[in-house]
Amino acid sequence: MSRARHSERAEAPRRFKPYPAYKDSGVEWLGEIPAHWEVNRLKFVSCAPIKNGIGQAGAYDNPEWPRYVRITDIAGPRELRKDTFKSLPPELAREAPFKVGDLLLAAVGATFGKSYLHTRDCGPVCFAGYMVRLSPGRKVESSYAAYWTESAAYWALVESRVVQATIQNFSAAKYKELTLPLPSVPEQHAIAAFLDREAARIDALVAKKERLIELLQEQRTALISRAVTKGLDPTVPMKDSDVEWLGEIPADWEVKRLRHLVLRIEQGWSPECENREADEDEWGVLKAGCVNRGAFIESEHKALPAMLEPIPDLEIAEGDLLMSRASGSRELGRFRRRHPKVPSATPSL
Repeated sequence: MSRARHSERAEAPRRFKPYPAYKDSGVEWLGEIPAHWEVNRLKFVSCAPIKNGIGQAGAYDNPEWPRYVRITDIAGPRELRKDTFKSLPPELAREAPFKVGDLLLAAVGATFGKSYLHTRDCGPVCFAGYMVRLSPGRKVESSYAAYWTESAAYWALVESRVVQATIQNFSAAKYKELTLPLPSVPEQHAIAAFLDREAARIDALVAKKERLIELLQEQRTALISRAVTKGLDPTVPMKDSDVEWLGEIPADWEVKRLRHLVLRIEQGWSPECENREADEDEWGVLKAGCVNRGAFIESEHKALPAMLEPIPDLEIAEGDLLMSRASGSRELGRFRRRHPKVPSATPSL
């Protein structure tokens, strides 16, 4: 056993007891496995051919027809989106059906390797050509195989074998050759049940943390709003601001339009930039993503092509305030540095 593997096993959660004996799996990326486990290729454990689905570009909205599942329909490892329903005529859908217990694996594009386990019978379904279907046979518990496709080992494996071309490709032939570690079916079931419980517990904790973050963000926003519209002293006399959304303000405050308080307010520039960050001695153009709720992200700029002359009046100076004009955006930020040289982009004021 290598030192690295020994360390990895030693760092496993303390409630996991080591197996009595281990053996070399014969697979380089996998290393040692419990002595009673097997290793098999997916093509030998699937009860149906591992193949791509239907190469149908168009689809229909007929709820009486089988649902046509595409990569964009996958909301999670065991969940389909409800707002993207498409269907195909039954005679066409019969070319690539799948059933409860089957896994769909993305084969093309940035989502290659992504998996979906079909757990709920929602009537006839078929799948698109940019995915492949794995139908686990009698040696494989579907949930165990699905969790395997969420493991770091699985992702390291597919990422090392993907074809990097104009569009990333992980073909059905490559999926067939992937090796899956296999305990006995009862042990697979126990592992999947354990992961169901633990994943649900972790998801619940994440949801609570996310809700806490939302509440803290709301508290932060309310605190800022109170301070900049009412001041810090709750006992001072108040007066009507004559601004509907603002309400009352401290009696000694004034309300003025922004244009009367600043040197200038102007829209940025939107030239065709190079697809890279500007170097130190180049001009760059800031994008809307450079500001995010008060934080300036210096890397969110693109180099201005050498053939274009910068507009000096649009250079960002220390103390300038950038506000996004993008639809639905609430981003703003204060620019604090002048390096590299950056005129503002169109999404900013």
